[in-house]
Parts: sequence; C-alpha cells; structure tokens
Amino acid sequence: MEDGFKTLIGRKHHEFRFLRSHCALYRTDLLKKYTKGFGDGECAGSSIHRHLLNAGYELEFLPVAELSRYMDHLNHATMILNPELSGRRTSGAKSFRKLGCKLNAVNYRRILEDDTLDR
Repeated sequence: MEDGFKTLIGRKHHEFRFLRSHCALYRTDLLKKYTKGFGDGECAGSSIHRHLLNAGYELEFLPVAELSRYMDHLNHATMILNPELSGRRTSGAKSFRKLGCKLNAVNYRRILEDDTLDR
C-alpha cells in the first residue's frame, strides 16, 4: 500500500525493498552472527535485511493475506509497554489494558519462554 500511495502522490518508491522488522521472523543465531546491532544508521528492518542478503541468505516476502493469518499488528506496543520512551498518550491505562488483552489471548508468556522458536 505504501508504494501505491507514493505513486499516487508522485513520490518515488524505495529502491531497496526490505522486510519490515515488526512483520518478520528471523533465526536468532543469524541475527547475532551477521548483524551489527540496530544503530548503524538504517532502520532495523532495512539493516537486518541488507546484512542477511550480503551473507548470501534469501528472504521471502509473504503476501499480506497470508501474513495476516498469522499475525496481528499491535499498534504502538513498544510505547505502551515502555511509556518512558515516548511520553505519548498512547501509553495510557486504556491502551495498556487493550494490549494486555491481545497478548493474553495468544498466551504470550508461553511463547516468550519457548526457546525452540529460536531454532
């Protein structure tokens, strides 16, 4: 959608198409081996994608319809859970409860404790 909107308003597309970090699954060992952290001047998704491509890996883009079957975007989740990072009104009690309901619905604690997902 982003590229289509840019075309509509006359802006150029990104020359480098990359997986968005919040919509991607990565093997932890590859991130540790091939990336240099997230402070290299690029956004995290672009940086990770570029480093893994340079290391010879292929990254696959899934169609939005397929991806949305497996994920639910939690808008501003980082700011809601870490209000000291932003000071924005997205970190209010209502937002925190809404996010908590979403996370509890997928049993997030079990997911966080499952180290087999990193293999």
